[in-house]
This record gives sequence, C-alpha cells and structure tokens, in this order.
Amino acid sequence: MRIGDQVITTGRALEILQEYSGRFPDTIRYFDGVVACGRQPVQAPHHVTMADLGRLVVMNTNLRSNDVPRLLAVDARAEFSAVPVDARLEDAAPGSDLLAAATRLYDRFGLGDGTEDAAKRSKLLHLKRPLLVPVFDSHIERVYGPAKDRIGSYWEAARQDLLLAENVAAFDELEAELRKPLQEPPRRHLLALGRLRWLDIIAWTLGGDSEHAARSIATAGR
Repeated sequence: MRIGDQVITTGRALEILQEYSGRFPDTIRYFDGVVACGRQPVQAPHHVTMADLGRLVVMNTNLRSNDVPRLLAVDARAEFSAVPVDARLEDAAPGSDLLAAATRLYDRFGLGDGTEDAAKRSKLLHLKRPLLVPVFDSHIERVYGPAKDRIGSYWEAARQDLLLAENVAAFDELEAELRKPLQEPPRRHLLALGRLRWLDIIAWTLGGDSEHAARSIATAGR
C-alpha cells in the first residue's frame, strides 16, 4: 500500500487498524459514532452542535474557549445543503462541482492559519461528511507533506491514494479479513469506519513519533 510518501504491507495496515481500535475504543465510539450495529447516521447534517464539539474533544482537537461560540455561530446551511451527506472524496476530482462545493463549506469554518486550524476544521467537517472530508493534523502532515506539496492539495493526495489500484486491492483484503466470522467487537467496529477513516488512522500512526504516541495513549484521546 502507498500512504502519502510511505509504502507498507497490507498486513502492517491491518496491525495498525487493530492497534488503534484497541488503544482508542472511545474515539471510535464517541468521535466516529460507531455502535454495535454500525456507524450512526450523521446528526444535524446542516449545522454544528455542541454535541459535535464535544466529540472533537475526544480527538484531542485542542479547541479553545473562544473557538466554541465562533464555530456554533457559523451559518453554513447553504454550503452544507450543497454537499450531500453521503458524498465521497473519491468523487471530488479537481474541477468537479463536488470539490467546489466542499471547498466553500470548508472555507466557512476557518479559525486561522496553520495545521492546528486545519485539524479543527477537518475533524469537525469529517463528522458532518465522513466519506468526503479527510482528517488532517500534524501527524498526517509528516506522511502527506511531500505528496501535498507535489500535488498541491492534501485532499487530492488522499483521494488519489483511495483510488490507487494497489490500495483498492489492499482495502478489499482488509475488509475480507475484518468480515471473518467470530471477530471481536473492536475489529467489527473498524468495518463501520470506512476507507477514508482507515487512511487517516494509518497515516496518523505512521506520522507519529514515540513522544506523540505516548502522549496520545496516556490521554486516551485521538
């Protein structure tokens, strides 16, 4: 598999996903909204709620007190309405109407510049459009930085990785493995996350050094 500028085996990808589900079950439950029967439908799909911001806390998003009223005050109903809840990143090709609409939505939630702002926006909007908006933070930047600089956009770099033939085959293999009978709940829950979130988990793990990983594990967040 190719993840950003790194290459790993499918077996290693499966290990990463399993390790993540074991370390951060609360993230999968509360941020991703995965319950026994699968991922919950998107809640309040056309506006941001306090519940959304609470879910961001589980991901160690570093929300500041003044971020909360600013995000809640954004009126993006028109922008949300222009982006279907089930829209997929794979379909957001450069120049497409979907990418243009998604970009307008993303731009409505700017808090400032830099990676921290991108992390807050991407995690928030991933909750609203989980098949379309890729999560971004400093760990992922370490893995996708060269590809982003080369291609010009992290979204497009992630989209290309989702569509890459060898990655599609690897994702198919991962799904088949996770669908095997008698799987433990954490492994079954991974199925509900979908491939875009898998891409995030794998990239985040690959981009994390020992110090960051230790901090994340200790705080039981991410």
